[in-house]
Amino acid sequence: MRDILLPIATGLIGLAAGLLAPWIKWIFEKRSTKLNDRRERIKYWRESIEKFNFSESRFGATAAYSSLRPYLSETALGSIEGRTYVVPPEGRESDGPRFILLDEVARIEKQWKLL
Repeated sequence: MRDILLPIATGLIGLAAGLLAPWIKWIFEKRSTKLNDRRERIKYWRESIEKFNFSESRFGATAAYSSLRPYLSETALGSIEGRTYVVPPEGRESDGPRFILLDEVARIEKQWKLL
């Protein structure tokens, strides 16, 4: 009896492993793709904010802002879109929108556990 059960059990374990391996690989690839996509977004937002001239144009009209906007906090949205007046903290330059947006990108990065 033991001579029969051992090969059957081994075969079933091999079958289960063969069926589960692609699924497990897909889960890890999906997670990796999601993390890479988020890292690229963070990089894109930071570069766009750093390069943008806030004194000449409206950042709200850019593609970078459009992709960032859904992730902004209500406070940041109010500050950027002119519903709230922001006084920069002591020791910071008065380039308010730039620092608000950079702080928001840092918050999102931490929330997404990319640090």
